[in-house]
Amino acid sequence: MLSRSVAARNRHILFGDARELLTFSLPTHKDVGKAYLWEKSYGTEPLPSVCKRLAEKLVQLWIKSSIPTITLRGIELQLQKYIGEVQKVIRSKSATLKREELERNLDTLFDICSCKCIQFSSCCCPLNLKVPVPERDFLTDQRTVRVGRIAGVDKKASALREKRLKRKLDLYSKSKNEFERKCVRTAEQLCNDSDRTSNDSETETETSFSCVSDNIPDDISDEIPETPRLKKRCLRNVALQADGFGVSDRAVAAIVSATLIDFGFEQMGPVDRNKIRRERKSLRSAYKDNDCRISGLYFDGRKDQTLKIVGNRKTVVSEEHISILSEPGSRYVGHCTPSSGSAKSITESILDTVDCTNLVCIGSDSTNVNTGFNNGVIRRMEIELGRPLHWSICLLHLNELPLRHLFISLDGPMSGPHSFNGPIGKSISKSLQQPLVNFGVIVGEPITCDKHLLSSDQLYFFEIVNVVKTGIVPKNFDSRMPGRLNHARWLTLANRVLRLYISTEVPSKEFKVLVSFIVNSYAVVWFDIKRNSKCWDAAPHYYKMIETSRFLPVRYRILVQKVLKRNSYPAHIEGILVAMLKDNRKHIRRLAMKRILRAREDEVPNRKFQLPEILFQAKSYDELIDWQKTPRLEPVLTKHISTAQISAWLSSDTDDVIDIQPFPCHNQAVERLVKVVTESATKVYGHDRRDGYIRVLQERRKVMPHFDTKSQFRKI
Repeated sequence: MLSRSVAARNRHILFGDARELLTFSLPTHKDVGKAYLWEKSYGTEPLPSVCKRLAEKLVQLWIKSSIPTITLRGIELQLQKYIGEVQKVIRSKSATLKREELERNLDTLFDICSCKCIQFSSCCCPLNLKVPVPERDFLTDQRTVRVGRIAGVDKKASALREKRLKRKLDLYSKSKNEFERKCVRTAEQLCNDSDRTSNDSETETETSFSCVSDNIPDDISDEIPETPRLKKRCLRNVALQADGFGVSDRAVAAIVSATLIDFGFEQMGPVDRNKIRRERKSLRSAYKDNDCRISGLYFDGRKDQTLKIVGNRKTVVSEEHISILSEPGSRYVGHCTPSSGSAKSITESILDTVDCTNLVCIGSDSTNVNTGFNNGVIRRMEIELGRPLHWSICLLHLNELPLRHLFISLDGPMSGPHSFNGPIGKSISKSLQQPLVNFGVIVGEPITCDKHLLSSDQLYFFEIVNVVKTGIVPKNFDSRMPGRLNHARWLTLANRVLRLYISTEVPSKEFKVLVSFIVNSYAVVWFDIKRNSKCWDAAPHYYKMIETSRFLPVRYRILVQKVLKRNSYPAHIEGILVAMLKDNRKHIRRLAMKRILRAREDEVPNRKFQLPEILFQAKSYDELIDWQKTPRLEPVLTKHISTAQISAWLSSDTDDVIDIQPFPCHNQAVERLVKVVTESATKVYGHDRRDGYIRVLQERRKVMPHFDTKSQFRKI
């Protein structure tokens, strides 16, 4: 150790006075510099020898904190590099920027940890280089605020370590005895083998016992060998399937342990439920997506019965959950829990969850809390972002509204979520017990669709519509289930109405009007939306709703038109222009480009979305509005295209189509996500755990959507 006088002479312009390493915290760059001055003899000892001695002390200090480090040679080289840079900067008068950088880093940790990961939950370092879980918070503290201190012996951790070593010793002794018994049994079998000579048997026996002596060390107290155990991350697929099927940790641990025993790997078990829990937690963290910047935001909400911890008590509360998807691609972004169901609370929750910097399109259903022109969620989003957005209102919901109002007009109001008052509604629930009869065929436009894209209820709807139109009933069709009856699912109601129709010989006039509307309007538009589901198809689909309802009697036609007029979101001028840009007719596309250029000349600042006046006598979707009376507005989806580019397309004879992002015109993907969020609310506690569970469930269904045969199994 140097005297005070020598230490005073070693005072440094950057590090200050020389000083030994502090023993209560991990050293910073400044502490290392001070320790280097303390270790160095007065101007004679070379840099490598001082760094070697200092590196040994650094290693001892990091070992005391139970954090793994890089190799001793690596620490020496890191010290030499740092001290060399400092000496070079001090000698140079022009290295001002480098000196400022060194001064800024003086109070930061001199990091020699073997693991450089910032997020330990996603650390991919080898097991021997990982930071132990109890020390991760301390290392994070030393890398940032540096409040923690290195204390004495941790009695609790030491007791756990002794317990772990004792368990390894017991397992090794058990495996050793079992191995000896197996070798003895093998030797006895060889001795009793009549096809072998006695010499061969003796040789085999000696060889077997030599294996025992070669594989079992004489002294197990010095080094306890590792017994065959499950690796930390080898249960990743088990955790994925456990979340996918909603099985508890205890049940999964019991099944895995029993499987290991059945396959003769009992030494690798048993598996503790905590191992399954840790692997599930790790898997959920691995699928977390930190990139929340999206261009299309589609959302929907529902009140769910949610598991929650209030104080120290577990309970179930009713909680509003907003599910959020990114389009195109239907990527799960997250879900949020607003304080109430108001538009203000929902908007604030969405903006806190998602980065809306690049947002251009927003989609939802047509409920007033979402589409209110002054205080709806979409309008509030536009105000908060300071720019207009493309409104993508779900057409599948819009297509249900005329059917709902027509059904109520023909049959009377409903008496509850699952019951009806009118004669048609009361007969629907009994339609499955009635036999099929010779019903009247309703002629209409044939429907085509890819059956592989349809669910069970949708496939039934497709088949029964064709049955009503053709009169051909498939075999065993009367035993098929049309789906659960619910006022929130009008497709299953349409299934029940059509099932009642093919069981009725003499339907009433009102009943036949309802069936005709379902077959020739509702079903035609529904399958059109299913086949062509892009945002530029919205206006043609809306026109199809008007066109296919013209056969109705005047009274009911006016009723349907009133409903469509109140929900004319797809017929907004911006939506029609987008559809015209993607039209198959060249002159329609060029007309849309000209109107966009005129709209840019008369640009309206801070556009406020308003429903247009609909011309129900129109013969095409581009004639649904009066272009002379409608304000000139440019679609939000074309604002990224320059005026020069549009002018070049108009002046050329090429048949180019403007590139527009393919946002969907319905919310079916969001509805599926809402179901998953509802399921997760009854499985796990807390927002973060629920979010991780949803991500794993989405990934599992993407990797392995079905598992009915062995060929369908997929691993991650």
